[in-house]
Amino acid sequence: MNEMADSNEVIDIKDMLAKFTTDVIGSCAFGIECNSFETADSDFRKYGKSVFEENAFKALKMMLAFNYENLAKKLRITILDKDVENFFVKISTETYNYRVRNNIKRVWIFVAGFDTSAATLTFCLLELACNYDIQDKLREEIFDVLYEYNGEITYEALHEMKYMDQVINETLRKYPVVSMILRKCTQDYQVPFSNSVIEKGTFTIISAMGLHRDPEYFPNPEKFYPDRFSDANLSKIRAGSYLPFGDGPRICIGMRFGMMQVKICLITLLKNFEFSLNSQTKMPPELDFGFITTAKGGVWLNCQKLNKDLLQ
Repeated sequence: MNEMADSNEVIDIKDMLAKFTTDVIGSCAFGIECNSFETADSDFRKYGKSVFEENAFKALKMMLAFNYENLAKKLRITILDKDVENFFVKISTETYNYRVRNNIKRVWIFVAGFDTSAATLTFCLLELACNYDIQDKLREEIFDVLYEYNGEITYEALHEMKYMDQVINETLRKYPVVSMILRKCTQDYQVPFSNSVIEKGTFTIISAMGLHRDPEYFPNPEKFYPDRFSDANLSKIRAGSYLPFGDGPRICIGMRFGMMQVKICLITLLKNFEFSLNSQTKMPPELDFGFITTAKGGVWLNCQKLNKDLLQ
């Protein structure tokens, strides 16, 4: 980032952030140093991207796997391509055996924190680049809190950054990285105030994007407004209308890990750089609702180094 700022190079922010999240997940989940910034075409990065790549054939396989489970098993249909599956089976087996032999414990969360976190960070920085007042306010909070902790990014320091929570929550409202939540009905369910019954075994799709951008639940939904999630306004959010991680017993297992990763990245970037929108970025962004919500054409930003010392 320093090199790009010095050369005034436009930044494909999603690509850079995906390298960061790859390195974090590689280390935390597998104990592997991926070095994505030095080795952009590493196997871990290549196969990690393949998990989320969309095409018509993969979409057909997912449709069959989710809706016709028995048929998919008979046809030996898998959602992942065989080479991707083999890579992660091999690396997981090797890592597991090594940890058992050496009594090493690490978390196993890859999908939950790889492209999902990178997408959240991308949309967050996009909105901050478009809203300088919000970017400045968040940066001031970062400086103020880190000053109290001698410049160290600690768990306690993260907990005190309330405005950062609001900014991230509003990002996930406007751009839920998983736009649709799939669930299988476990028992017959009578839809309230109607004659409709969802029968046991029925697959359902809940549109998180539809809920998050419904003006009935979030007035002026196209506006990026972090104060929706202030302590004073939280009680106004209707239960079940905000589902960036799903809900209930099947809520995203990597939620806390992903949020921690996003916060640390934002702190590191915003205390050192100021971001602005580059003309290559299409506004408003045209969203692609694949496995992960992305912006068509990418998000391109300019960055400028800050000279401020947070301990002064």
